Amino acid sequence: MPGDTEAEPSAGAAQPTGTAQVAGTEPVTGTSQVAGWGRVFRRNRALWIGAVVALAALVGGLLVGTFVLAPANAGGKAAEPGLITAPVEFGPLSNDVTLRADVGYADAVDVAIDTSTVSGSAVVTGQVPAEGATLSPLSIALEVVGRPVIVLPGELPAYRSLRHGVSGPDVLQLKQALSAVGIDPGDMTSNILDEAATAAIAQLYAQAGYPAPSPGEGVEEAYRAAQESVRSSETGLRSARRQLEAADQTPGADRGALEDAVQAARSQLESAENAAERARLQTLPYLPSSEVLFLTELPRRVDAVKAKRGTVLQGTAM
Repeated sequence: MPGDTEAEPSAGAAQPTGTAQVAGTEPVTGTSQVAGWGRVFRRNRALWIGAVVALAALVGGLLVGTFVLAPANAGGKAAEPGLITAPVEFGPLSNDVTLRADVGYADAVDVAIDTSTVSGSAVVTGQVPAEGATLSPLSIALEVVGRPVIVLPGELPAYRSLRHGVSGPDVLQLKQALSAVGIDPGDMTSNILDEAATAAIAQLYAQAGYPAPSPGEGVEEAYRAAQESVRSSETGLRSARRQLEAADQTPGADRGALEDAVQAARSQLESAENAAERARLQTLPYLPSSEVLFLTELPRRVDAVKAKRGTVLQGTAM
């Protein structure tokens, strides 16, 4: 009926835009949003897949770095670090140093030998060095009347023979020279030639290959005579003591005189023993001034030789 119906819209009428809303319900929008995201995902599918893979790799790497340790780190945390050790080896230590230098000889000196202690003529009998030869400590510079002239380091020339009991700077020089060639001279601070130093002189001659010099004419005989005097004094003391003991058994004997005799015999024995000791010391080895040559700056080269075998040594030898 005309009053019950509505007129249909004409074909040219514009349709309303937006979302239809039913009375009593919410607007219908979910379908369009899902459709929109779907279109975005479909258009950039490769990009989204790459992003997801990268995110998964990042998260996995963080987890692995947090909970997984390298074997070396795991072993290091398993135990406390110990002491650092190294093998010990026994052997010689050496440090080779190469130096550049010019080797030369000291200034030339004339060599004169004191022959005042030589008995008779100072005839050169051998060991004459050739020109260009080298004189070192313990070298034999010459042989005079069969005795050596031993080279030792030192500044002072030999000006006297060194016997037991003498003292002075030349004694200190001798001790220092003996020590330099490996011979123990005893007390290095004392300037007195004691028995230890005389024993060192004997060792010096042994190393040079010669016997120690004889103590001198009459020295051995004097020592033997002193020993005989000691024995005689001992006999006299024993006799005086026996007489004193016999007086104790004899009534009225002059005991005082016998006691004086014992005391006198004792004093005589003491004097004889002291004389024998002095004579013994004279027999100890000594160093004649004619048998030693002190030179500085050893070794030295012999540039010229004036001494000749079979001639009498006079003045400068070399």
